[in-house]
Amino acid sequence: MTLPQRDAPAFVAAIVVAAGSGRRLGAGINKVLLPLARRPILRRSVDALCADPRVMSVRVVIRPEDEADVTQALSGGRWPDLRCVHGGKERADSVRHGLDAVDPRAQLVLVHDAARPLLPATVLSAVIDAGLAHGAAIPAVPIADTLKRVRDGIVRETVDRSELAAAQTPQAAKPELLRAAYAQWPADGPPPTDEAQLLERAGVRVAVVAGDATNLKITTAADLALAEFLCGRTEGST
Repeated sequence: MTLPQRDAPAFVAAIVVAAGSGRRLGAGINKVLLPLARRPILRRSVDALCADPRVMSVRVVIRPEDEADVTQALSGGRWPDLRCVHGGKERADSVRHGLDAVDPRAQLVLVHDAARPLLPATVLSAVIDAGLAHGAAIPAVPIADTLKRVRDGIVRETVDRSELAAAQTPQAAKPELLRAAYAQWPADGPPPTDEAQLLERAGVRVAVVAGDATNLKITTAADLALAEFLCGRTEGST
């Protein structure tokens, strides 16, 4: 008797954007190389992405001057097909460099900020599922604060927040959609701030899944302190 074969798992590739300088943190080095609960922020971000077995390939986009330190930070890790790629001037340039190096077998690409080391496995799984189902997906969280439009130091308008959400990463897209969206972005336009913006402009419908407040982006010293607290609370309970 021939047993029915199970469908092969999807091949998901990840691009980890780690080519920034982290000036606002004032650490003197690339912030993703800083320790977070005794492990580099970058290492934690890669670990979080690889928690889903569908992520079979990782490209870490870095500044050339950080290569030796990044290699040390990632040494000894047991990750599938991890390579470093040199980034560009803007974030979008770095993502394109990563996209050029993505494994051609990838059915879905995740773009993740290296400074988001506390990505919950539930958010990652939901983004992958939605990306495979819809072609593109992002995690987002509702905005709790009242929003004001301010000009010249004066409140001009209170903005309705009922349909607003704060985008997080990883942002997922089928590679052919993301490449086409980059090709359509005007060369003389301002650089896109995330992949969803590119995809929206290209006419791609981007699904939204529930993000998580713990999936914070470490930008300031206060963010790093909060991440340390969250790590201590989570890892101290295991």
